[in-house]
Amino acid sequence: CESLCTNGKGDDMWEFFRVLLDKGYCTDVRDYHLVVSFLGKAGKVREAYDVLKEVKRKRLEPDISSYNSLMESLCRKNLLRPAKKLWDEMFTSGCSPNLQTYNILITKFAEINESEQAQQLFDRMFQKGVSPDVTTYTSVINMLCQEKKYEQAVEIFTKCVVQDTEVASSVLTVFILALCKQGNFKGALSVLSCIPSNVESVNSHVILLKCLIDVGEVDLAIEHIKSIRSNFSSSFQNIINELMASLSTSASLQPVTRLISYLNSQGIVHDVGPWMGLMEHNYA
Repeated sequence: CESLCTNGKGDDMWEFFRVLLDKGYCTDVRDYHLVVSFLGKAGKVREAYDVLKEVKRKRLEPDISSYNSLMESLCRKNLLRPAKKLWDEMFTSGCSPNLQTYNILITKFAEINESEQAQQLFDRMFQKGVSPDVTTYTSVINMLCQEKKYEQAVEIFTKCVVQDTEVASSVLTVFILALCKQGNFKGALSVLSCIPSNVESVNSHVILLKCLIDVGEVDLAIEHIKSIRSNFSSSFQNIINELMASLSTSASLQPVTRLISYLNSQGIVHDVGPWMGLMEHNYA
């Protein structure tokens, strides 16, 4: 079975496995789990579930990868009720969910705006000692921002910072972009003002500044640049360099011109003539 799956011969594998099953030759639990995983990933949920039932019937030890593959396939097909049923069956089989299991369901619940279900699973992860990763946090935070539940999103992000600053650096970028998409620039400014120094935030500052310029909020952008210069001096020039590189795709020339004039007047950028000429050519 493993050889047939590895070589992508799914139909051959399925027929071969059925023959082995009918003849009573299939006794290796690893083959069962391999077939369930393959069929799940191939979208053949009914066949995968039949094999999983055979595993239970023979009282073989369940494997979390089989449940994950089948659950992911069910979620892809928007079969949420069977997915929830499979979740319950998993526990009765003595199999505990891992990070991937939680992420499959949380991501799906977030996608269809089932925020209560997603939040319950997120809380359950902590109770069971399963640490969320970037996928978990970004799914929940994006969902909360879309629902304008900004305080809850901040609470989730705070947990992320406490858990793992490296994960928090990646999540922060997504969080700031989600806030900007909702037009909540003050919320984004507030989040960035409280970021500890051990959380990488250069990209997040650039995203916020670029979004502010795109909507013509030049004054807010300038105030944020002043704040960065005072509070994030070690990253300041990197942020400005990244911002300058991103401005060529701005929606309008006038806000860009105002910002560049300010940066030049403060000695932050120099020799802006050729650069502005190129920008004017792009917007001509």
